Amino acid sequence: MNRAKSETVVNFSLRLPEKLYGTIVSISKNRKHSINQTIKVLLEQRLEQNKKQELWEAFSSISKKDQDIDFAFTAQQEIADKDA
Repeated sequence: MNRAKSETVVNFSLRLPEKLYGTIVSISKNRKHSINQTIKVLLEQRLEQNKKQELWEAFSSISKKDQDIDFAFTAQQEIADKDA
């Protein structure tokens, strides 16, 4: 595992139902990863999914008809003019 030198690692206990633990062990064996690495990857994937969902919901909320988004077009045009 390549970890940045400045990355701090925190150890903690995690209680899981036996069935879930067995699933994680099985996934770990199939991927030839440690249980720790498997849980880390699965958590990172889920957090990324949550982030994308939150961004989608935020985007969707400004696309409703009752929202005034003209300010965004003006701001984009100002940036485009500034970069030109």
